[in-house]
Amino acid sequence: EAFTARETAGLLHPCFFGDLAIARVLRGNEGSLSMSIKWFERFLEKANQYNIDKHYEYVIKKLDASGSQYGNLTMLPYYDEVKDYCRMIFTAPRPTPKGDVVQYIAFADIDRQGILENVDWSHWVAFMRSYMILRCIEAERLSTLRKRMVRCISIFDLEDSGLGLQGLPSVPDFDDAQNRDVFEFMQNICAEILGTNYVLNAPWAMVKAYNWFRNFVPEKLSRKLRLLDGDGRSDADFVQAVGGEGQLKQLLGTRVGLTRGLKDEPSGVKEIPPGHDFQKSQEVCAGQRITWSYEVLPSFSDGLLGSSSVEFGITAYWLTEDISHSGLDISHSGLHERQPVEEIIPPQAMDSRRGRVSGSCRSAGNGVITLKW
Repeated sequence: EAFTARETAGLLHPCFFGDLAIARVLRGNEGSLSMSIKWFERFLEKANQYNIDKHYEYVIKKLDASGSQYGNLTMLPYYDEVKDYCRMIFTAPRPTPKGDVVQYIAFADIDRQGILENVDWSHWVAFMRSYMILRCIEAERLSTLRKRMVRCISIFDLEDSGLGLQGLPSVPDFDDAQNRDVFEFMQNICAEILGTNYVLNAPWAMVKAYNWFRNFVPEKLSRKLRLLDGDGRSDADFVQAVGGEGQLKQLLGTRVGLTRGLKDEPSGVKEIPPGHDFQKSQEVCAGQRITWSYEVLPSFSDGLLGSSSVEFGITAYWLTEDISHSGLDISHSGLHERQPVEEIIPPQAMDSRRGRVSGSCRSAGNGVITLKW
């Protein structure tokens, strides 16, 4: 009856009711038809309860308007209200060797107390439910394009999260509501969208205990969770599985530390010691303009050792399927054929005699732009 009503109303969204979506339900229920039917009946009930059609219509309009195959946090409702307390990379530029997408979530950039105190809870719920629905739409479209069941590989970074052997610091009012309004939604609405979950920078004792424990549990339960010691860069298999060392370093470099009161400030003064660099990465979507303006300040030794200088360059990491649909309008160069990794401005020396340097670029597709000094 609920299915017929949706069919009559034209609400059989492909990411939930298409052939691939049904295959995900079967796979998530170990191929059991009876279990799959029960899951789907519960899904139909919860879909109406959660009013998923409202969230679906909102995000699919944003996605279609972008001209991209990929989602982006800016497509979600109440993004401007949430962005100072929650920072994630929805989809990394490079897919895995198998064609899955990669998301990066740093726990240090999920400020639960800040969300609780500064974001209307109904807005947070709408943001997160739309996040998951957008993930379902993206997976369905990429699966059709790549002719395989695309999943999302997750990287959870615990650096600076406050995690100890007793778990994360508790924010009971947030955690209880999150379980009720967000995690239950995910369990009832999303089927086999997520692939392996990699956890980085976990406490050493936790990694050891997990590696011992996984030998005694069914492979189905252990294969989707992997705890890695450190940031994972010493694990060649992991590095390859998440798109390569360059992408991993780039993702790790986006961590700000919102839970420690740090902000992703658009401006400020930065000291760069010799042999080091400073990078600023920005996830971009179609039509978004990135501007920069900086000045190399003289130091006390300029008169003796020459002018202070840095190398400045900009690199873009474009989402693969979007390359043919996007381009750049750069103030100091002509347009040229796009590559997955594109050097927008080659590294060039800038010294304190140059004064203020400004520029801008506009993206017509999804990806990440990194400014490096």
